Amino acid sequence: MQLKSLLPSILLISHGSLAAADSFYAYTCYNCGCNAFQGLGSNVEEGCTNLNSGAASFGVSAGSRSDTYCTLFSGRDCSGSSQNVGHHKGETWGCTNSNIGWANSVLCFK
Repeated sequence: MQLKSLLPSILLISHGSLAAADSFYAYTCYNCGCNAFQGLGSNVEEGCTNLNSGAASFGVSAGSRSDTYCTLFSGRDCSGSSQNVGHHKGETWGCTNSNIGWANSVLCFK
């Protein structure tokens, strides 16, 4: 009986820790095939973040149940052309090549 009553709490804690582990990475090469030049952690979800350099690809690492996605922008301060990036449901990693030229800022959502 006690285990059944704890199970929903354990699942909630587990889901919460997955969402808190979201991380975002910017790459100067395509297909995320080089070292990331900037790791953004989860603080990128708090608003527009300017990248230190233009990104050719962008990686999103999040829990498999997360609905987190990001929008890349060609200009600074989340201006210019835009493109959404993320990962497929059930996956924990997604890498997307920029099709807007160099991405210079990003805004992420949960």
